[in-house]
Amino acid sequence: MATATQARQPEKGLTFEDVWAAMLETEKRFQETDKRFQESRAEHDRMIAETNKAIKEMSARVDRVTQNVGGLNRSIGELIETLIAAQLWEKFAAYPYQLKRAYQHLNRMKLIRAYPPLEVVGKRLLGAIAGGVVLPDTVEYAHKAGFFVLTLTGESVTLLDTPTGFLAREW
Repeated sequence: MATATQARQPEKGLTFEDVWAAMLETEKRFQETDKRFQESRAEHDRMIAETNKAIKEMSARVDRVTQNVGGLNRSIGELIETLIAAQLWEKFAAYPYQLKRAYQHLNRMKLIRAYPPLEVVGKRLLGAIAGGVVLPDTVEYAHKAGFFVLTLTGESVTLLDTPTGFLAREW
Protein backbone atom coordinates (compact mmCIF):
# COMPACT_ATOMS: atom_id res chain seq x y z
CA MET A 1 0.00 0.00 0.00
CA ALA A 2 1.28 3.47 -0.93
CA THR A 3 1.62 6.26 1.61
CA ALA A 4 0.16 9.77 1.10
CA THR A 5 3.59 11.10 0.25
CA GLN A 6 4.13 8.52 -2.41
CA ALA A 7 0.69 9.24 -3.94
CA ARG A 8 1.56 12.89 -4.50
CA GLN A 9 4.75 12.27 -6.34
CA PRO A 10 4.43 12.39 -10.10
CA GLU A 11 4.74 9.14 -11.87
CA LYS A 12 7.37 10.58 -14.14
CA GLY A 13 9.75 13.50 -13.69
CA LEU A 14 9.26 16.95 -15.25
CA THR A 15 10.75 17.35 -18.65
CA PHE A 16 12.39 20.43 -20.07
CA GLU A 17 9.37 20.93 -22.31
CA ASP A 18 7.01 20.86 -19.26
CA VAL A 19 9.08 23.51 -17.45
CA TRP A 20 9.36 25.61 -20.59
CA ALA A 21 5.58 25.43 -21.19
CA ALA A 22 4.94 26.44 -17.55
CA MET A 23 7.31 29.41 -17.90
CA LEU A 24 5.63 30.50 -21.13
CA GLU A 25 2.21 30.22 -19.47
CA THR A 26 3.46 32.27 -16.51
CA GLU A 27 4.88 34.91 -18.86
CA LYS A 28 1.57 35.04 -20.77
CA ARG A 29 -0.40 35.49 -17.52
CA PHE A 30 2.04 38.15 -16.35
CA GLN A 31 1.60 40.08 -19.60
CA GLU A 32 -2.21 39.79 -19.34
CA THR A 33 -2.08 41.04 -15.75
CA ASP A 34 0.21 43.91 -16.75
CA LYS A 35 -2.11 44.82 -19.63
CA ARG A 36 -5.13 44.89 -17.28
CA PHE A 37 -3.12 46.98 -14.81
CA GLN A 38 -2.16 49.47 -17.54
CA GLU A 39 -5.78 49.67 -18.72
CA SER A 40 -6.95 50.18 -15.15
CA ARG A 41 -4.33 52.86 -14.60
CA ALA A 42 -5.31 54.63 -17.83
CA GLU A 43 -8.97 54.56 -16.72
CA HIS A 44 -7.94 55.88 -13.30
CA ASP A 45 -5.91 58.70 -14.88
CA ARG A 46 -8.86 59.55 -17.16
CA MET A 47 -11.21 59.70 -14.17
CA ILE A 48 -8.79 61.95 -12.27
CA ALA A 49 -8.54 64.27 -15.29
CA GLU A 50 -12.35 64.43 -15.55
CA THR A 51 -12.64 65.10 -11.81
CA ASN A 52 -10.05 67.88 -11.99
CA LYS A 53 -11.90 69.42 -14.93
CA ALA A 54 -15.21 69.25 -13.01
CA ILE A 55 -13.56 70.83 -9.95
CA LYS A 56 -12.19 73.70 -12.07
CA GLU A 57 -15.62 74.27 -13.66
CA MET A 58 -17.33 74.19 -10.25
CA SER A 59 -14.73 76.56 -8.83
CA ALA A 60 -15.39 79.00 -11.68
CA ARG A 61 -19.14 78.77 -11.00
CA VAL A 62 -18.61 79.36 -7.28
CA ASP A 63 -16.43 82.37 -8.09
CA ARG A 64 -19.18 83.80 -10.32
CA VAL A 65 -21.87 83.19 -7.70
CA THR A 66 -19.68 84.72 -4.99
CA GLN A 67 -19.10 87.77 -7.16
CA ASN A 68 -22.83 88.07 -7.89
CA VAL A 69 -23.79 87.69 -4.23
CA GLY A 70 -21.11 90.20 -3.26
CA GLY A 71 -22.54 92.65 -5.76
CA LEU A 72 -26.04 91.98 -4.47
CA ASN A 73 -24.93 92.50 -0.87
CA ARG A 74 -23.19 95.72 -1.85
CA SER A 75 -26.31 96.89 -3.69
CA ILE A 76 -28.54 96.04 -0.73
CA GLY A 77 -26.11 97.80 1.60
CA GLU A 78 -26.13 100.89 -0.59
CA LEU A 79 -29.94 100.80 -0.75
CA ILE A 80 -30.21 100.61 3.04
CA GLU A 81 -27.67 103.44 3.43
CA THR A 82 -29.72 105.58 1.05
CA LEU A 83 -32.99 104.81 2.84
CA ILE A 84 -31.51 105.48 6.25
CA ALA A 85 -29.52 108.57 5.26
CA ALA A 86 -32.72 110.26 4.09
CA GLN A 87 -34.01 110.37 7.68
CA LEU A 88 -30.72 110.29 9.54
CA TRP A 89 -30.54 113.93 10.57
CA GLU A 90 -33.91 114.03 12.25
CA LYS A 91 -33.11 110.91 14.32
CA PHE A 92 -30.24 112.71 16.02
CA ALA A 93 -32.16 115.93 16.68
CA ALA A 94 -32.40 115.06 20.39
CA TYR A 95 -28.61 114.89 20.65
CA PRO A 96 -26.32 117.93 20.75
CA TYR A 97 -24.62 116.99 17.48
CA GLN A 98 -24.62 118.81 14.18
CA LEU A 99 -24.55 116.06 11.60
CA LYS A 100 -23.47 117.11 8.14
CA ARG A 101 -22.38 113.94 6.39
CA ALA A 102 -22.83 110.16 6.75
CA TYR A 103 -19.96 107.66 6.77
CA GLN A 104 -20.01 104.13 8.21
CA HIS A 105 -17.75 101.32 9.48
CA LEU A 106 -15.00 101.37 12.08
CA ASN A 107 -12.19 101.23 9.52
CA ARG A 108 -13.70 104.12 7.59
CA MET A 109 -13.88 106.14 10.79
CA LYS A 110 -10.17 105.54 11.41
CA LEU A 111 -9.33 106.46 7.82
CA ILE A 112 -11.49 109.58 7.93
CA ARG A 113 -9.74 110.69 11.10
CA ALA A 114 -6.32 109.92 9.60
CA TYR A 115 -7.14 111.61 6.26
CA PRO A 116 -10.05 113.93 7.01
CA PRO A 117 -12.07 115.75 4.38
CA LEU A 118 -11.84 119.52 4.87
CA GLU A 119 -15.33 119.75 6.39
CA VAL A 120 -14.38 117.48 9.33
CA VAL A 121 -10.95 118.86 10.20
CA GLY A 122 -10.94 119.71 13.90
CA LYS A 123 -14.44 118.33 14.49
CA ARG A 124 -15.58 115.39 16.57
CA LEU A 125 -16.69 112.37 14.55
CA LEU A 126 -19.32 109.94 15.81
CA GLY A 127 -20.16 106.48 14.53
CA ALA A 128 -23.38 104.62 13.84
CA ILE A 129 -24.21 101.34 12.17
CA ALA A 130 -27.36 100.87 10.16
CA GLY A 131 -29.17 97.90 8.75
CA GLY A 132 -32.44 96.53 7.56
CA VAL A 133 -32.26 93.84 10.23
CA VAL A 134 -29.78 94.23 13.07
CA LEU A 135 -29.37 91.26 15.39
CA PRO A 136 -29.28 91.81 19.17
CA ASP A 137 -25.64 90.66 19.40
CA THR A 138 -24.72 93.20 16.75
CA VAL A 139 -26.57 95.95 18.61
CA GLU A 140 -24.73 95.08 21.83
CA TYR A 141 -21.37 94.98 20.07
CA ALA A 142 -22.01 98.30 18.32
CA HIS A 143 -23.02 100.01 21.55
CA LYS A 144 -19.94 98.66 23.35
CA ALA A 145 -17.82 100.04 20.50
CA GLY A 146 -19.48 103.45 20.94
CA PHE A 147 -21.67 103.33 17.84
CA PHE A 148 -25.29 104.36 17.60
CA VAL A 149 -27.56 101.82 15.88
CA LEU A 150 -30.20 102.61 13.27
CA THR A 151 -32.68 100.15 11.74
CA LEU A 152 -35.33 100.29 9.07
CA THR A 153 -38.83 99.92 10.48
CA GLY A 154 -41.47 99.89 7.81
CA GLU A 155 -41.31 103.22 6.03
CA SER A 156 -39.16 104.86 8.67
CA VAL A 157 -35.79 104.67 10.34
CA THR A 158 -35.45 104.05 14.05
CA LEU A 159 -32.53 105.08 16.24
CA LEU A 160 -32.35 102.28 18.79
CA ASP A 161 -32.25 103.22 22.45
CA THR A 162 -28.77 103.23 23.89
CA PRO A 163 -28.00 101.35 27.09
CA THR A 164 -27.59 103.16 30.40
CA GLY A 165 -24.16 104.75 30.58
CA PHE A 166 -23.65 104.68 26.81
CA LEU A 167 -20.94 107.02 25.61
CA ALA A 168 -20.67 107.68 21.91
CA ARG A 169 -17.12 107.11 20.75
CA GLU A 170 -15.48 110.12 19.21
CA TRP A 171 -12.82 109.94 16.53
